[in-house]
Amino acid sequence: MNEIKLFFDFLSKLTLKDLDFHFTNVVNLYTKPISAWKKIILNNDNEKTYNLFLLVVIYYSVIIFFLIDNSKFVIPITILELFLTLIPFSFLFFPFIFFRNKWCKNLKSENLFKLIFVLKIQFNIPLIALVLLVNWTKMESIFILIDNYVILILGSIIIIPPIILKINIYKKIIWIITNYIFQMLFLYLLVLFASNVTDSDLLADKITLQTPTLEYDDFHLKYNYSDIIIDDKYFINIITVKNNQAYFRNSQFANNRLVLKLMKIDSADLKKFIKKLKNLEKQNITSIDSDHRKTIIKLTEMDTLRIRFDKLFYKDLKFTSTIKAKFKSNSEIFKLHNKLLRYYDSIYHSQQFINKIVTTKNEFSILSNDNNYIVIYKMNEPEATQLKNKILALRNKLITREKKARFLFNIYIKPVEYVTDILDL
Repeated sequence: MNEIKLFFDFLSKLTLKDLDFHFTNVVNLYTKPISAWKKIILNNDNEKTYNLFLLVVIYYSVIIFFLIDNSKFVIPITILELFLTLIPFSFLFFPFIFFRNKWCKNLKSENLFKLIFVLKIQFNIPLIALVLLVNWTKMESIFILIDNYVILILGSIIIIPPIILKINIYKKIIWIITNYIFQMLFLYLLVLFASNVTDSDLLADKITLQTPTLEYDDFHLKYNYSDIIIDDKYFINIITVKNNQAYFRNSQFANNRLVLKLMKIDSADLKKFIKKLKNLEKQNITSIDSDHRKTIIKLTEMDTLRIRFDKLFYKDLKFTSTIKAKFKSNSEIFKLHNKLLRYYDSIYHSQQFINKIVTTKNEFSILSNDNNYIVIYKMNEPEATQLKNKILALRNKLITREKKARFLFNIYIKPVEYVTDILDL
């Protein structure tokens, strides 16, 4: 109740001279930030610290007023921002209480809350400016700054409170490290909680600032890359031989692993056959079976592999057909993936294409059961190769973008990775 009374007293006493004074204080948040932070956390005069805190609240509300279309949301957004300050306050509170009692007994807990709020607003304003700049220029590269800036905010919240206190450097370092540990524990618990709530992604979508890197990360997690897995140089058919006649049974996507497996089998059989020939040659035996194919891959195994891969393939096809990208760079690669998937789907189900393939000489074949053969043909489809090369080239650019966007994050998370590596977690 005292704080509400202070709020109305603050408003009732405002004069033009006061406004000029307060405007100077707002400017000092950026021109003399350390001095402003010390005023908030070190000053035990409730009225002075509260007035400066209220000034920042009003300053933030005015900015929100000019940014949003409906002014009735200004107060709710400001209150929400105050409420969200409880999140960093909650994990900084325990280290604050412990080290305050140990080294700085005159500090007040409420001043920590005020400082965190002021820090958030200070850093949020340039962040809002960057977002507005993106909306105006449509330059996606600015999001690299935004991704790094968000980590800068996280780091500043745990570093600044101890840094501005009048304690020696070693105590400051210990305090900062403790803040970092509590922040990481909080984030871990937050992720753990979210993973156990089925619709937590709905809330995450609302509170997370969407960037090109985050959008592509989401795609990467959901996409199976079945088009990239398919080998664009080979085509697989299952052929049934009866009464010296060959009959087409089915075709199968030639994914890289399957082609490599079949090649190894063919190579191993051929080596065994050559070894057998050499042994027979030593014995002067010339009448031998000329077919080196001995290893049998059952049709049931091939069918299982086909059904499993088809499921991934058509899941990817549906996904890329329905996904709506917010950012141009991501939209380009999503469309290329979809185009390549549709192309593969068209040729693997084209009887005309299959008829053309089976008339060519096969590369090698593997024996299957019941007079069936797994036949691998060389395929030359420039369109598929060109599409795949475009995707891979664009993918390399997006990986480079991700490295730049995650530059500060990778540094920030390094201590956690180091500890988990040592503990083998």
